[in-house]
Amino acid sequence: MDSNRNDNKTFKILKNITLSGFVLILANFAPVIGVVFFDWAPLDIIFIYWLETLFIGLFNIIKMIFAPEEKNILKFFTIPFFIIFFGAFQAGQGVFILEAMPYLIHQLTGEQIEIAIVGYVEYLFWPALALFLSHLFSLIWNFFLMKEYKRAKISILFSKPIKRVVFQQFVVIGGCNLLMTSKNPMLLMILVILAKIYIDLNVHLKSHKPTSEVEPNTA
Repeated sequence: MDSNRNDNKTFKILKNITLSGFVLILANFAPVIGVVFFDWAPLDIIFIYWLETLFIGLFNIIKMIFAPEEKNILKFFTIPFFIIFFGAFQAGQGVFILEAMPYLIHQLTGEQIEIAIVGYVEYLFWPALALFLSHLFSLIWNFFLMKEYKRAKISILFSKPIKRVVFQQFVVIGGCNLLMTSKNPMLLMILVILAKIYIDLNVHLKSHKPTSEVEPNTA
């Protein structure tokens, strides 16, 4: 019974995929290619998703700016507070990742590797760009062209990315612990990526339903 219910839910998600949903899937397959063909390390996945959360925060600021609000003074206080609060979470997680990288690589490979952040960003530039363009497309297509901005609310927009960052904190910390004990990190990475694609697509489709009942979510 539960199996049939899950199959029906999966079929429903696939049936209702939108143009922006296809773009999301394509962009999120970039890490799969990196793992299979370019020998990505587990921390590559963690870092690329940290960057994606940063993109979501940046685009969310744009949404908050263009969201209709009768009291503009609310935007004046809410947007700066969001930037500070969201930025603090991102910075804290970034420090954790950078400090965890050398230790985790040593646990998995036995090698001591010094991480250079500039070189690391350059190494992941193209997959990061794919995820960036995916969220940019969703912003333009859904928020502006599909006129989601007309029903956007500051309070909803404020909370959605923060919930994602808090959830990601647990994923990163738990993921590091799992990877340190995993005998097959490649398989685990692929499973994490596929699960992430499924969850992101599900949330994306719910967020961008063309009904007045659904509030806009993160791209």
